[in-house]
Amino acid sequence: MKELPEALRHYGADDASRLVLQFIYNAVKHSLFMAQPEVAFRDTWIDFRSEAAVSSWTFRGVANLEYFDVDTSDTGFPDVVGPEGRIIRLNTGGIIAGRSAKTLEPLGFDERVIEKLRENWSGPGASSFVIVTESQQTKTPQNLMLSGDGQTEILANLTVTAMRLVQSGHVGSGPMFVVRPALFDVGLSGLHQSGWPRGPVFGRRFLLTPALLMPINRTFGQLQMLERRQAVPAAGNLSLAIRYFSASFERRSATDAVVDLVTSLEAVLGADVEISFRLATRVAQLLGSNDQERVDLFRATKLWYDLRSTVVHGGEVKAKHQPLLADPEPLREVVRRLLRGFLQLTSINQSPYSKHFFAQDLDAFLLSEQNRGRLRSAMGLEGSSERDAG
Repeated sequence: MKELPEALRHYGADDASRLVLQFIYNAVKHSLFMAQPEVAFRDTWIDFRSEAAVSSWTFRGVANLEYFDVDTSDTGFPDVVGPEGRIIRLNTGGIIAGRSAKTLEPLGFDERVIEKLRENWSGPGASSFVIVTESQQTKTPQNLMLSGDGQTEILANLTVTAMRLVQSGHVGSGPMFVVRPALFDVGLSGLHQSGWPRGPVFGRRFLLTPALLMPINRTFGQLQMLERRQAVPAAGNLSLAIRYFSASFERRSATDAVVDLVTSLEAVLGADVEISFRLATRVAQLLGSNDQERVDLFRATKLWYDLRSTVVHGGEVKAKHQPLLADPEPLREVVRRLLRGFLQLTSINQSPYSKHFFAQDLDAFLLSEQNRGRLRSAMGLEGSSERDAG
C-alpha cells in the first residue's frame, strides 16, 4: 500500500498498518469470502485502489423536513411520492426526496440512518420528505477519519432559509445525519449527527411548487454569497436581520417571534434617534405601493415596535397588542419582503445604494416619489404586494 502514490498522498504512511487491518476486515465481510476468498480479496483490492484514486471525500447529510409539502397535482410534481418517487434537484447543492429506503440507500444512507429518520419523524409538523445535501473535501492524511465537515448542515440551513424568504410557511428541518460514502471503508464508525429535534412549534405548512424552484435557487445563491462575505450588504446588518427572521420560525411563543421579527427590521432599517417613527416611515415608504398602504404599514409598524419595546422592557402587554400576538404572520410577511429586497440589492454590481446611503441619505431620498420608485424597483418591490397577495 505504501507504494501506491495516490494512497500515500491521500492517506499517509503513518496509517498504512491500520489500513491493512481494515483491508482484511473488508475482505472478510465480502459475500464471497467463504466460497471464493481470492475473489473477495481481488474485489477489495480493486475497491481500495479505486477509492485511493479519488481526490476528494464526499459528505452527504439527510434531515427530515417539517411543515413541508410538495404539490403533487398534474401541474406540480405528481411522481415525487411513494417508494418509486423521483427526487427534486435544487441548484443549492441539495435535493428533496421522499423518505424511503429505495430513494436513500443509493445515496449512501444505510438502515441505521433511515431508522434514525423514522425515530425523528413525529410531531405536528412531520412530513414525508427529507432534504439531502452534499459537500466535498480534498483528501489528506489529516482528514482520513473525518466523519463530517459541517458544510452539509450549512447548505441545508441556507436552503431552508431561502424557502422561508420566498414563501410563507414554517418549513424547518430536524437533526441532520451525515455519512461519507466510499468504495472502500477505511474504518469510520458511529453515525455523525448535528442538530436536535425542533420541538413542538406550530405553524403553516410550506408547499413546494415548480414555480418556486427558480426563486429558491436565486435566493439561496444570494444567501450563500452573503455567507461567504462575497456580497456587500446594502443596509444595516443584513446577516443579523436574516438570522433573527429565521429564528422567529423556531419560537414556541408568538411574543418571542414578534421580538425576533422587529429586531430583524431594526437591524436593516433602524436609526439612532426617533427609532419607532423613522423605522415605521422607512418600512411604509419602501413597501407601500400607494398612499393607503403606506398609512397602514406606518401604523402597523409603530404598533409592532411598541409591542416589542413593551415585552423587552418588562411592561404589560396591552389589549391593542393582542391581535398582533394572535397572528404574527403579517409582520413576518413585511420582514420577508424587505429582506428579499435587500438581498436583491446585494446582487447589483456597483449599486448606488450603499450602507452609507441607507444610514445617511435614505429619509431625504424617499421624499421624492421618483427616487422611491427607483429604489423599490431595484429591490424588486414594485408590485410585490400584489404578487404576494395572489
